This record gives sequence, structure tokens and C-alpha cells, in this order.
Amino acid sequence: MTRQDLVVVLDNYARFTEITLPTKSQYSTFADEAEIAGYAKEAIESFFKAGIINGKPGNRFDPQGEATRAEFSAMLMRFIETAE
Repeated sequence: MTRQDLVVVLDNYARFTEITLPTKSQYSTFADEAEIAGYAKEAIESFFKAGIINGKPGNRFDPQGEATRAEFSAMLMRFIETAE
């Protein structure tokens, strides 16, 4: 699953279960922002602000890249901790 699709799935779950994500930081656009699909932009911004995602070196998100198990685990753990 791509990184952007993973964020969208988790964001849809948060909306369905009425979880409100906190705003811990300001959103700064990624260097590869133009590669993020329109349907994923709002979810990625929300998850960045909540501290669930932070991108890759070089201020990139790599939205089309496949999420590794480690990335998925870290993102899921931060999501669960944030949603508590």
C-alpha cells in the first residue's frame, strides 16, 4: 500500500469513529507535494499536524512509495497513542 493510501485509510477510520486529531505543529509542504494525490492532501496535512507522520529525509513524503512494515507500525502506533 502506498504511503498516501495508508494515511487516507487511517484518516477515514478516524472520521468514521469520530476521533479528533490534535494539532501539535504547523503544516509545512513537502518537497514532493505535487506528487500527492488530491484525495490524500487533507489527510496527509492532518496527520502531519498531529505528529503521526513526519516525512522522509530531504523534506519528502514519497506519496507513491510503498509503506514498509516498519513505517506502517510506527504510523499505527502514533495514531493509536494520539487517538487515546
